[in-house]
Amino acid sequence: MAGVIINNIPAKATTYVKELIVPFMTGKGIDVVATVPSDPFMKAVRVKELRDVLNAKILCCEEGLDYYVERFSIGAMDVDSAMKYFRKTPNKAVITGGHWSDIQIAALETSTKCLILTGDQNPSEVVVGKAMMDRVPILLVREDTLSTVEKVENLLGRIHFGGERKIERAKELLAAHLDYGLLCRKLGLSK
Repeated sequence: MAGVIINNIPAKATTYVKELIVPFMTGKGIDVVATVPSDPFMKAVRVKELRDVLNAKILCCEEGLDYYVERFSIGAMDVDSAMKYFRKTPNKAVITGGHWSDIQIAALETSTKCLILTGDQNPSEVVVGKAMMDRVPILLVREDTLSTVEKVENLLGRIHFGGERKIERAKELLAAHLDYGLLCRKLGLSK
């Protein structure tokens, strides 16, 4: 074994990994060639992947199918609570019932990359108009909110490494955190 790469390290665990785990492994004769922090973008999925997995109909803004969604929010609360939560959650898709116009508008007022409307109920013209102005795709699904969330959770369990932006981000992370010299030495390669 040439060494290990510890990846997807949450920000809260960085010090723990660098001060305890890496020295422990090194003490056992195992070289750590990289400690790569967690990056929400690397776990992101494209809107088009959501459309395909959910078998959704796209109602507007098809040009946004290549947007990346890093987080998901469920809009099933009062508008004031939703706004507080939506403001704290960037680059998200909001999953909510098609009849919750106030929640949909609230989502569109924040960093929302996609609306996923459940129950096969079309949104109001006001919501569609606002989404078009903001270039936010609206996906319409037949299933209820719970079933939709379960499908999204299954999608999130898989790695989605497609797209030039993700490949570039992976290169940046490795350039910043991989001890390339150590790896080459362990493999008997010259730089």
